[in-house]
Amino acid sequence: MVSRSGANDLALWSRVACAHLGGVDRSSANRRGMCKDLKKNILSYLSDNFFITTSGVFRTQALLNTMLEVSSDRILFSTDYPYESAEDAAAWFDTCPISEPDRVKIGRETAAKLFNIVATAADRTGVLTH
Repeated sequence: MVSRSGANDLALWSRVACAHLGGVDRSSANRRGMCKDLKKNILSYLSDNFFITTSGVFRTQALLNTMLEVSSDRILFSTDYPYESAEDAAAWFDTCPISEPDRVKIGRETAAKLFNIVATAADRTGVLTH
């Protein structure tokens, strides 16, 4: 996902959303062996240019690992409809052992910022308006 050509350095304004908690093994993200021409390590690109969604991966340990690697500021709650149940995903997320501030960020605030959605008083019910 990170280009060896330096394209990620040229498009610093770009934002990419990666489903399935990024689909990458972040445990080897600091390796530069294959990407010697990059200005930063791969984890820096993930943290700066990518948002990661929970779709398709409702495993608590995977979410916690992702939060530790890229922070809850870069994660968005989502489902992989029609392949999984939104109700099951929401039930998992609602009981996931994370802090309430992180749950609110992942559940709605990060998406609202990313997509320029203005929250109204209704956002306490989980409804955001344009």
